[in-house]
Amino acid sequence: MKRFKQLLVVVLLLEIVIGGLYLKRRLWRHHVVLPAVTLDDPLLATEFQQLADQATAGGSEQWQALGEGLLGQGFYGEAEHAFRAAVDIDPSNYMAQFSLAFCLDRTGRIAESSEAYLKASEIERKSKRLIGSVEHCRYQVGKNYLREEDAAAAIDSFASQVGFAPASYQYAKLLVRDGKVDRALPLLEMQLGKTPLSLKFNALRLQALEAKGQQALAAQAADVLQRSRYMIPIDMSTNFVTPLNQRLGISRKLQEYNELLASGDMDLLAKHLQSMWDVVEPTMLSQKSKILISMAEVAFQRRRAEEMLHAVDRLKELGVSSPDMLQLEGAAYQLNGDIDRAVTLWIRASEMSPNIPLHQILADAYQQKNDDARRDYHFGQAGLLEAKQAFWNNQWEPAKQAAQRAIDADPSLDQAWFYLAEIERELGNPQSALEAYQKCLDLNPDHGRALAAAARFRDDAAAAP
Repeated sequence: MKRFKQLLVVVLLLEIVIGGLYLKRRLWRHHVVLPAVTLDDPLLATEFQQLADQATAGGSEQWQALGEGLLGQGFYGEAEHAFRAAVDIDPSNYMAQFSLAFCLDRTGRIAESSEAYLKASEIERKSKRLIGSVEHCRYQVGKNYLREEDAAAAIDSFASQVGFAPASYQYAKLLVRDGKVDRALPLLEMQLGKTPLSLKFNALRLQALEAKGQQALAAQAADVLQRSRYMIPIDMSTNFVTPLNQRLGISRKLQEYNELLASGDMDLLAKHLQSMWDVVEPTMLSQKSKILISMAEVAFQRRRAEEMLHAVDRLKELGVSSPDMLQLEGAAYQLNGDIDRAVTLWIRASEMSPNIPLHQILADAYQQKNDDARRDYHFGQAGLLEAKQAFWNNQWEPAKQAAQRAIDADPSLDQAWFYLAEIERELGNPQSALEAYQKCLDLNPDHGRALAAAARFRDDAAAAP
């Protein structure tokens, strides 16, 4: 009996030791790692600690939240540790697994990240969001093959995902690069049937047509390309990280401000901006200039010229000399009745970054000064910018009206004649288009695009039966 009791004591001691070791191992695996560096954003340290406390007392979702907070601020190593804990606690947490793969990816461990992406792709998920989806995970594996210069594996990976637009683009791009244009073109046409104005696919189609020597089709593709837009994300890293960055610190405060803009309550906006400035003033944060510009904008809405100039002075102390700052400084002097000084600043701003409202403001200012020539110049520039904007958005009639307004204001504006010609061509008016091209060339004989377009028109006319 005595020996049995001794044996029982030994067993109990072993259980205590093994249990303690297991508990210690679990605690070690799940201990919080926060950045050791000094953070210039004074809000982050407290917010990181709050997330850490929640993770320590919580489960997989809380560890994931900690990882996302760290990742959003660029702390990949610390974020990786948190995501590993989230996955360890709940292996079905696909977003934590994807985020872990992303951290491995960003820190150059390509083979490990591919393995982690594939593991994430195998986890069943309820969400249908693009970021972290099965398609996204497999797409990242294909991109990793490219980074490892394994073109054959990349082609196979992307070819297996041709229904996923980013993978379809990468597959077609590799085919074009390898001279297999005939295989790439049907793929490009299929995708452009779904998204006709995709910048990436139209650019690749133009490259493919030029490679085949199909100059007429290439010229048409070039026309479409200049009106195309970035519609299909090829690198989704920014789409993933930016929302995470906006969850913490001064970036969170700025996001809150952007959401408050819809209220139109200028007093509330001014109060929020001042609270942000109180936080960032002693720091070297890059967001300081953005906050000061917003303070000047709100002060303008409140008709407080001195507050605007105070914000501008602070911007100058930071070494900022941007078009937005100059435009706001001019607006402050306008409120004070100094229109000459305002116009001088607005001219500088318009030369740095032309925009429609600024040209209209200048046209109105010169109207008040009875300077018809400068008034018409700025009305013409405003109309030209409106025409370009509508043209690039495939809004033909509004574009034509804006181009005509620009020409009415300033008939010497060769660019307005050029865009009018482009618009007439798109509207199916070849004679009107040719006349406008010729008018552009009369004003500027060296206008390359007008020369090429007019020559193409004449060639087409000569080839017609």
